[in-house]
Parts: sequence; structure tokens; C-alpha cells
Amino acid sequence: MAIRKKLTEETPAPSPSFVPSEDPRFRVTRHVNVESWKWNDNETKYFRVLDRIHKGKTFADKDGKATAKYAEPADIMSVVDLGDGLMTQRVISLGKVLRENFEEQYPDGSYVGKCFAVTRLPKAPGKRYHLYRADEIEPND
Repeated sequence: MAIRKKLTEETPAPSPSFVPSEDPRFRVTRHVNVESWKWNDNETKYFRVLDRIHKGKTFADKDGKATAKYAEPADIMSVVDLGDGLMTQRVISLGKVLRENFEEQYPDGSYVGKCFAVTRLPKAPGKRYHLYRADEIEPND
């Protein structure tokens, strides 16, 4: 009982913004769930790709049929944000332009391990999707 009390007194309670990987007493061995990015127009994200593009899950209605809006599973890649060092997942469908560019420019998944700066551009008039500008970068360590 005394040990439990001592640990409680010395260990601060996790706050809503608590991220275990920031606590020097612990090392994250596996991310169980990760956050997704939300991008604004003309916003650039800097990241290192951790794995190949893969299909996300299909969303279905209560009858088990794929909903019209999400009939095609999203294309997803896991990345590390170079700004804060946190792992995240990025949905890269919406016209499939970005996925097709990665697969064309980097055959056989050779984009994995590389760093990129990707900017979401505004929608063109009359279009339903955003275009992205992607540049391979090297971080200045």
C-alpha cells in the first residue's frame, strides 16, 4: 500500500494532452492507434514515410452495404510528422492524384523512408478534389 501511495505522489496524473512518448521514463514500442491529419488550403506538411500506401477500411451502412460516399476504401500511408516527431496516418485518396504520383515516381514503394513536403492546393473552379504539390526533401539535422 505504501508503494502505491508513493508512486501516486511522485507520478503526475495524465492531462488530456498527455503523450506517453514525451515522457522520458518510457519508450513507445508500438503505436496502437494514430491520429489523422486535417489540412487547410495552402498548408504544407513535412513528413517521413513509414510504410507503403495501403487501403483503409470500407465504411458500410447498417445493412452491411458500402455507402455511396465511401464505396471505395481510402488510400492511407503512415508517416512521422517532421515538425513534432509524432506518427500519424494520412488519407491520400480524393482523385487518387497524390497516390498515383507516388507510385509513378517511386516504383516498388521506394518512397518509404524518404521525406516529403506536401502542400494542399485550393480546389480548381468546378472540381470536387484538391490538388497537392509534393517535393522530396532532406531535413537539415
